[in-house]
Amino acid sequence: MRSFAQRTFYDIEPQFIDLVQELPPAIAELAAHVIDIYSSVSGHQMNPNAAFILADHISFAIERTKKGLKLGFPLNFDVAHQFPLEYKIALYALDEIYRHRNVRLPEREADGIAVCIVNNVLGDPDAAQNEIAQNSEHILNAAISIIEKRFHIKVDRQSFDYARLAAHIQYLCERIGQTESVPSGYSGMYAEICQQYPASASAVDELAPYIEDALGCALKDEERLYLILHFNRILSPEQR
Repeated sequence: MRSFAQRTFYDIEPQFIDLVQELPPAIAELAAHVIDIYSSVSGHQMNPNAAFILADHISFAIERTKKGLKLGFPLNFDVAHQFPLEYKIALYALDEIYRHRNVRLPEREADGIAVCIVNNVLGDPDAAQNEIAQNSEHILNAAISIIEKRFHIKVDRQSFDYARLAAHIQYLCERIGQTESVPSGYSGMYAEICQQYPASASAVDELAPYIEDALGCALKDEERLYLILHFNRILSPEQR
């Protein structure tokens, strides 16, 4: 595996360059290695920012696991069968994370890694992807408007925290409502997070109708929980 410092990246967006300073080198190297393997096996051209996005996703998953926030993905069966190659690569990534970081992520985290890979494949957009892009933009604009009005701040749209939120909303739009409703099982954890971050939780409650209107289905507790965590990344500790 080549070290991250030995790699040359082209057409990287500025906010991802800043992220390199925040990421553990082992995670950055691992993510770049996973993207290399997938690109080589699949023949797909990848988003130039893919390694950075995947590294951040993995870093966040490790952070969640260490804090005991073992969140699940209700689409485990569908991801594994709809994207078998990506899911296989994701399982390999979990093994590599354990080998290099000595952190055993739950197998359900393979879903998020697989979808992260899928989202960073370059290709011609179809009608469904165009609809997803439009919904994502609408929801993201609503989210930023709510944050700025509630907390009297100006969100830096060049920051990586903004990019994280944008990527999560796109991911949410792609997967929500694709299967029958699954019982959440996260009511206790969601309630605890709401008590811990009441301002962010209230902001997410205000955003929820925009999401439900755009996507045509109710926003479950685990989706709200993820949004609260992403809102917190944008806000200062005093604002949460």
